[in-house]
Amino acid sequence: MTPSGGTADAVRGVLIAAGACALARSLMALRGRRPALVLLVLWSAIPALAIGYAWAALPGAWLHEAIPVQVLHGVLAAFRLAPITLMIACLLPAPPLNAAAFHCLRLSRRGSRAALAWHWWSRGPGRNWLVAALTIFPLAFSEFEIASRLDVGVWAVRLFDAQAGGQYLAVTLLQALPGSLLQFAALACAGLLITGRMSAPPGALVAEPAPRRLLPAWLVLATGSALLLGVPAGTLAWDAGEAIAVAITQATMLRFEIMASLAFAGVSALCAWLIAGVLASPPAPSLLRRLLLAGLMLPGLLGSLFMGVGVLALCQLPILRPLAATPLPLTIALVLLLLPFALVLRLFIARLSAPAAWHQAQLLQAGDGRRVAASVALDWALSGRRAWWCFAIIFAWAYGDLAASAILHPVDMTPVLVRLYNLMHYGRSSALSVQLAMALLAGLAALAAAYACVRTGPRLMALWSARARTRGLDHV
Repeated sequence: MTPSGGTADAVRGVLIAAGACALARSLMALRGRRPALVLLVLWSAIPALAIGYAWAALPGAWLHEAIPVQVLHGVLAAFRLAPITLMIACLLPAPPLNAAAFHCLRLSRRGSRAALAWHWWSRGPGRNWLVAALTIFPLAFSEFEIASRLDVGVWAVRLFDAQAGGQYLAVTLLQALPGSLLQFAALACAGLLITGRMSAPPGALVAEPAPRRLLPAWLVLATGSALLLGVPAGTLAWDAGEAIAVAITQATMLRFEIMASLAFAGVSALCAWLIAGVLASPPAPSLLRRLLLAGLMLPGLLGSLFMGVGVLALCQLPILRPLAATPLPLTIALVLLLLPFALVLRLFIARLSAPAAWHQAQLLQAGDGRRVAASVALDWALSGRRAWWCFAIIFAWAYGDLAASAILHPVDMTPVLVRLYNLMHYGRSSALSVQLAMALLAGLAALAAAYACVRTGPRLMALWSARARTRGLDHV
């Protein structure tokens, strides 16, 4: 990384993170609205490779000009990170100075404008947004999939291309060091801003927005949905319509790659979800536990490319070298990538839970069949539905991973998006668009099958248990 290139990459990452915060702040007006929540989930769930492929396939000479393409990359990356930024900002504890307290401080005229600005960002209403921006800066800095398809020479693309081109791993690690240190520095600053205040009672991040702010929020939501969902869906549908005759053939050609992706995504998402459940409900925090938690969270926040190169370097150690050709390195990398977001989603569910109603649902399980069915339905409405959709999100993130999967996958278990990414280097084609569409539909079909099992399994088990108890009482 040259000084000029590193500075440009850092500025690009700062602009993307700032844009994501601005978009997230606009979307605060839509909290609690289910259509908006569904669209925001889809923003993050759709694989970034599909977004980059669709936009790179659009005709126009402007896609080959440096400045417009870089602006497009920044806009797409900012919109895609906006939902994550919004969730992080909402889950952070309330700042020491709320809006009213900071207004009183400003009226007292103590200190200069620079001092007031410092208080606003470090202790006032701006602190949570600054922490959110610093937290997602590593993800903005290491964005790879969209930049690669748009041919934007960012740090992650240059590093990945060098490693994929046969560069020595030691050289790749040396080139990755400056960027990784920058990512670590951003996360360290975010940690310093909230150190010692995580035990503060959670409060509203900002005042409830006035109705006049709903129109800009809906415009932001519509724009982001068109950029991240409308263009990819339209492009793939158009190409698939021209090549519908080969759809079934393309699906059978990718069956092994799709099965590999589903296996990696399912196992890693389940492991990350269970580990996050343990971390989200621990005993009283201690210094050792905080250090362990930071050690588990930091790797995933640095991005997929960092995890891929880092785990690959660890696999070169003599004691771990036999594991390099197994699915274990990629599984571990995906678990660490998903763990921070799984923990955030777990905390989000806990924030919305209703303990009294959940206790009533547990009491209903001791009744007859109707009460057991009511207990299962109530438990699903209180926490099961949220838990399922949160798990579906992290499954989609694991399924859509590219950088770590391309670096760490075993030779005989190539994930489907890695296979399609390699084919995209030969240009756009109708067959390739059909393959990409079939890969996305396969992930949706797997989630639909899992949803059916989750909904019917507990209900059947509860009814069977109630019937067994009834038979036992009859015998008595």
